Amino acid sequence: MPKISRRDLLQYIGAGGIGAVGGVLYGESVQRDVEFLIPQVIPPEDYSPGIATWYNTICNQCSAGCGISVRI
Repeated sequence: MPKISRRDLLQYIGAGGIGAVGGVLYGESVQRDVEFLIPQVIPPEDYSPGIATWYNTICNQCSAGCGISVRI
């Protein structure tokens, strides 16, 4: 294993730090647009306040599309 001088070590650490900061700054500049949730103005016909309503839907957290039941 070749010996690394102190100067080379500091150069490698500096280059790594600059690369890390550049990656963070690049990630901050490529943000997605803000999406707003629009409230449901007209509720579904089967909706009754105070009574639980169950809907079968799919989960969007990953590409698997697992089926879930949601209580509203």
